[in-house]
Amino acid sequence: MSSPGPAVAVQRPDWRRYFIVTLLISLLALGLTGLVVWTERQREEVRAEADLDNLALLLVDEVSSLFARSESLIHSADNYYADALAHGGIDAARFNTFLDRQLQQIPAAMGVMVLGPDGVARFGSRSTRFGVNLADRADFIEAREGRGRGLIFDGPLQ
Repeated sequence: MSSPGPAVAVQRPDWRRYFIVTLLISLLALGLTGLVVWTERQREEVRAEADLDNLALLLVDEVSSLFARSESLIHSADNYYADALAHGGIDAARFNTFLDRQLQQIPAAMGVMVLGPDGVARFGSRSTRFGVNLADRADFIEAREGRGRGLIFDGPLQ
């Protein structure tokens, strides 16, 4: 029978070295992921700012166009009114029909009306509530006193 040989000591690998390498790789991956997320966030902020600037420019253009069309409608109604007065008087039905046709060119406008010096609606489009007195409004007072020409606004636009 053979006798057992001397016992060979089995050397186990040092687990701490593997743990440190794994920890360093994980920290590197976490750092790179954080860098990618931060960079993408910065990019998105720049894109959002550009989108907001473009939207603001579009809104300015749309509001400017609406104001220009509204002012054109006011001048057109003023010219129609003055012409009708010069040629014998105003036919209310024809003037209201004219205002309806003019209002169709501005879909964003809810209505148009002509007020008398007392602030009561005399003529208007279909949506006009006749008999309503607007004499207490600051924009009407400003127009009646001749301090404002064209479009006059009072308070925030809705």
